[in-house]
Amino acid sequence: MRILFTGGGSGGHFYPIISIAEELNHLVKEKRLLELELFFMSPTPYNRIRWFQQWSKDCDFKIQGMIERASKNQPIQGCNGDIIKASLITMRSTINTNKYPVRIINSIYDEILTECETSFAEEWKALMDNIMITTAQKQIKSIPVVVDCKISPHWTK
Repeated sequence: MRILFTGGGSGGHFYPIISIAEELNHLVKEKRLLELELFFMSPTPYNRIRWFQQWSKDCDFKIQGMIERASKNQPIQGCNGDIIKASLITMRSTINTNKYPVRIINSIYDEILTECETSFAEEWKALMDNIMITTAQKQIKSIPVVVDCKISPHWTK
């Protein structure tokens, strides 16, 4: 029998799930029921899923800690990744549709690097700001979304 647990990344969601899974494990062993496999998944707002398999109170405490930290972090980091990817798709479409003199060079974690003609830089910066804010606001509704676009003759950290 396979059972899937899912919940938010906070301890308020995660720790009750651990308790239920531990009790199920105990019942299965005590009553000699079917072999049980437990899984935990941590979704992002765009429903990308990170799976954590074979976790229980019996597993090594280092593994348990790693799973707990990663599952709490997944919705936050995953949401950022989802927003960046969605922004890249919108940017590419905007560039192609309008034949803007812009190239997407790279995406590094929470950064999107583009290259354009100097005469178009200010206009592209405003468009890029708008694309990223609009994309993020589809998922982040309760707090203001702010982006930090810069124009530079070379990449800077």
